[in-house]
Amino acid sequence: MDGYLVGKMPPPWVEWNDQYRDTIRDFWRGQSAGTQTVATRLAGSSDLYADDGRSAYNSVNFVTAHDGFTVRDLVSYDAKHNEANGEDNRDGTDNNRSWNHGAEGETDDPEIRALRRRQAANLMATLCLSNGVPMLTAGDERGRTQGGNNNAYCQDNEISWVDWRPDDAWLDVYEVTKTALRLRREHPALRQRHWFEGRPTIIGGPKDLAWLHPSGREMTDEDWYDAGLRTVGMFVSGKPLRTPGPHGEQQIDSSFLLWFHAGAEPAEVYLPDNDWVSAGAIVLSTDPGLPEGKRVEVGEVLTLGARTVVVMEEAAD
Repeated sequence: MDGYLVGKMPPPWVEWNDQYRDTIRDFWRGQSAGTQTVATRLAGSSDLYADDGRSAYNSVNFVTAHDGFTVRDLVSYDAKHNEANGEDNRDGTDNNRSWNHGAEGETDDPEIRALRRRQAANLMATLCLSNGVPMLTAGDERGRTQGGNNNAYCQDNEISWVDWRPDDAWLDVYEVTKTALRLRREHPALRQRHWFEGRPTIIGGPKDLAWLHPSGREMTDEDWYDAGLRTVGMFVSGKPLRTPGPHGEQQIDSSFLLWFHAGAEPAEVYLPDNDWVSAGAIVLSTDPGLPEGKRVEVGEVLTLGARTVVVMEEAAD
């Protein structure tokens, strides 16, 4: 009775945000009803924590934990495979919100393998760049698998151990995760303590946060209720930040535009003309067609590959 308390603990408690987990899993497997709730989770889950005076740092974001699937298994299995636990596969949750992408378990199909690794990178990049505190499960950044076992507490063997050898590691996912965490560490714009307000932090400045439709306009009420929309852009302004520095000083950082595209087909996104940012450079990408370092200009049209994350940082003129 009253056992589910996510969002209901008093300050200064922080909470594992399983609503973040479920929303982000559903988004990347193509099962979300649009982008409305996805945006709320990306921005720190104010619906859960703002009403009692807590900050986005009270949301411990995660897509996997010590129990349940690993990220690799999340993109490799539709169902749990706990036969080795000795309970006839009855133990462990059935609500995995997972997707095997066309084959159950390990496969030699190169297209399925490539898609799984891109989806794992998407999950890790989304987690590391969402507002709040990211919680990573050891080994997820390099493709650790439990062979589809989602309740491996009783397995003190290769099923549950972390194998640090590079032989079967998903080192491309590791590089994306490392890049995302480096960006987060170096840029306070990507780890803000104050809630976004969707309005300028100074008179005449840009909004601290703006959500962009692929067409380049800001999202409208109708867009938020478009159940078929699988793409959203998140513009985060760094000029200035709403959060002061350690001595109360005004903080200035780069501005960023993050595109999250969960659609099964490529999507064109338009970079809107504005008064604050004229050009940018791609600093993280899970799209092989949009490599890091590529410069982009305002007014340009980018084609995002299917199921990709692309992050652009404001570039000097």
